[in-house]
Parts: sequence; structure tokens; C-alpha cells
Amino acid sequence: MSRLLKVVLIGVIAALLVAPVAAQDDGNVIIDSTFGASGPVNFNYATSSSASEQQIMNLLYPALLGVNPETALIEPGAPGGMATSWDVSEDGSVYTFHLRDDLTWTDGSPVVAQDWQAIWDMLQSGEVESPLGFLTENVANIEALDDHTLQVTFNGASCEALSDAGFQPIPSHMYTDGDWSVLNDQYYDTPEALEIGPYQLSSQIADQQTALTPVEGYPDGEVQNDGYVYKLVGDQTIQIEQFLAGETDVLDFIPPIRRADIEAAADQGIVNYTYIPGNVWDYLAFNNASRDNPQEAYDEAGNLIEQDPHPISAMSVCVRLSRWL
Repeated sequence: MSRLLKVVLIGVIAALLVAPVAAQDDGNVIIDSTFGASGPVNFNYATSSSASEQQIMNLLYPALLGVNPETALIEPGAPGGMATSWDVSEDGSVYTFHLRDDLTWTDGSPVVAQDWQAIWDMLQSGEVESPLGFLTENVANIEALDDHTLQVTFNGASCEALSDAGFQPIPSHMYTDGDWSVLNDQYYDTPEALEIGPYQLSSQIADQQTALTPVEGYPDGEVQNDGYVYKLVGDQTIQIEQFLAGETDVLDFIPPIRRADIEAAADQGIVNYTYIPGNVWDYLAFNNASRDNPQEAYDEAGNLIEQDPHPISAMSVCVRLSRWL
């Protein structure tokens, strides 16, 4: 693997991870990493619940909506998304998405609107232990009007509607009998599992590493590398040291205390790094304890101690990140 160019992505949108590393020499396998006690093991969107698994799934399946990497905004036809356009009802509660028709699952079956409706049908069945239950808080119904038209009805007009609709599909043609309970035991963690692309799973060693290979003939253009490996390391210090030593090629987050190390490596021409906008919310928590009579937040039994204001009351705000960096 060439070590002439390594890339650091700060605030990267995971679905677009292949874009910057494609600048490396042909023949490269991209080595990425995560850290912690366990790695990704479940690539079934209906039941997966970890960020590291989502990073892999973003390379295996498109979302309903894509994000423009230059603006960090959800836009029609943006990379990583299926919707080429959409219409909104006058009251703002019904979105009708028009989907592209040129993608297939790896068994040759077309990717259709029913693959997104399947997520809703699965949730409504109550048969699956799914972390996607939050969708039912704002969504009233999801229906495939035809193979390439999906209608999402929300409980009311919401500025978060597009964010709530940005979910991924499951292969509906595999569950035509309506038995959704089988999803509880399907992890889509073998090379035989169905994917869409731009990558497909080639091998999986639980809690060690996941390997992907590019999908040949992918309609958006073939990936300009020979593969992607996502490995597990013990902690964030090891992750950063392995990157600086040339053992991995990508970092998608750098803690503030290590940014000087990365900048120094960039000055030496060892790495490239860039800041990329992210469409995210930040939250600030304020300690509101009384300065005149500060008290503990909890009693010995773990109950909140009544006081006004309470020291751990919080306020969430939308922050312009540029004012904090």
C-alpha cells in the first residue's frame, strides 16, 4: 500500500468516505479503523444500532436522501441518496419522493420503493427488536405508490422531515411472506448477504475487522481502489498512533488535544487533512447551580434533590460551528 498520501477527514459525512481516498494511487486497499471493546458485527439496517456498523452500511446501501458534500445540505440527486426529486403537500405533512431506477441488489433484483416501505411494515408488525422505533414518533405512514415513488406522511409539518426520512432500505423481495421476525436473527454479515453498493462485503471477522470490495459496474462510477478494510483497535490513542505510523489511511475524527500532531505531520508532507462541513446539531449543557447555596444534584439514594435552579438542568441550542472553531 502506498504511504505517499494519507487522508484525515474531520467532520466527514460517512457515505462519502470513498471520495477523498480515491485520490490515492490505483491498487490501494483503504485501511480505516475504529476503537473500543467491540467492532461492527451487524449490517442489517433494521436491527443494527452502532455507529461503526452504520459507517459500513453507508458503503453498502444508499439512503433515501443524499447530502451534498460541498454544502452539507440534503439535496435531490445528491451522492449516497435514492431520491432524485420530491414534492411536498400544501400543509407540509406529505412528502412524495421520486427515486432513481438504475440500482440493483447483488442478486440482480431492482432496488425499489418497496424496500423503504419494508422498514415501516417491519416496525408496524411489532415482531422485530429494532432501534428505528423513533421513526414512528414523527412519521404517520410510509407507502410505495409504485416501484419508484415513495410517499412519507408525517404527523404534521416539521423542519426535521427530511432528516427523519433519511433512512436506508432492506431487500423487501426477501420478506414477501410478511414474517418480519426472521430479521431478529439476520445480521447480513456474510459475503452472501444482499447489498447495493458502491461496496459489497467480502469478509467479516467479528470484533477484528470488516473487509469490503468495490461493486463492478456501479452506476455512479466504480470506486477507484481495490477495497476497504475497517479494523478494530483498543483505544483512540492506538488509533491515532497507527495512523501517524502509516498503518492506517483514514481518520474521521481527531480529538482537539491531538490536532497539533496531525498538523505537524501535514507540515512534513506525511498526511493531508481538511475540514468538511457537517449537517449536525451541537448541544451545550449549563451548570445552573446557585452560587450562593450550591448543592449536590442527587441524594445518597440517587434521587434528584429539589432545588431551583437545578445544577444539571440543560438547554439545547443550535450553534454556528464556525464561531467555536
